Amino acid sequence: MYKYENAGENCPHTVSRGAQKNFAAFASDIGKKWDRDEAHFNELYFKHVVARTIVFRTTEKMIMKQSWYGGGYRANIVVYTIAWLAEKVSLMKMAVDFLKIWEKQTISDTFYKTLEDVSYQIQQIITDTPASISNVTEWCKKDGCWLKVKAFDMDLSKVFLAELIGIDERDAVEKDAKKVQKVDDGITCQKMVLEIGPEKWKEISKFGVLNKHLSEKDMGILQVAVKIPYRIPSESQCKYLMKLLIRLKEEGFQLN
Repeated sequence: MYKYENAGENCPHTVSRGAQKNFAAFASDIGKKWDRDEAHFNELYFKHVVARTIVFRTTEKMIMKQSWYGGGYRANIVVYTIAWLAEKVSLMKMAVDFLKIWEKQTISDTFYKTLEDVSYQIQQIITDTPASISNVTEWCKKDGCWLKVKAFDMDLSKVFLAELIGIDERDAVEKDAKKVQKVDDGITCQKMVLEIGPEKWKEISKFGVLNKHLSEKDMGILQVAVKIPYRIPSESQCKYLMKLLIRLKEEGFQLN
């Protein structure tokens, strides 16, 4: 998964550095995104991951069939091809329609032909190493290799460009997916809070007070929970209550 994501995120030199370093970079990036917005990891995100995987694996198989491919450096050609194309499309304020790829579970013939054309050029570039570096695999790990590849330009067919979507459309779809995820998360939390019931919330509140684990805000929101069903906590309050419950469990509270 991290190979597909990092290639699409314009980090081919990172992917080329091997599984361990690649995964470390991926995990760091995922952690930062999670901290910024958990709703980023929604149904649409995972559909995009599947679509990226389809593009990646299709490119791998396609390269093996090319007359110019003499064996070797396939992994490097794949990640640099995908990264260059992602960079080129991004600079045009466009994006690949990953949702359509997910729906069809394959890429179009036009996309396939574009990958063929780009991969041939990429193979020529990455195997033309500097005089100081003779090992292509090592060269592909360098920032300089990615800079050289990015400097290359070629026109993309009008048919391929017609398959792309604008970044405004992409961002709008992603924004809607985040909203749905947040609503789903909120509904789930509300359901759990209501299922726990007022008597258990009283026990939770009592434990927190006796052990001095509660802030003024904690106690205020717990006062709403103990009055269920006469008062129903909001979605945001339910999320807060579930996080509070997790914290109190870590302090020794047992929810039977």
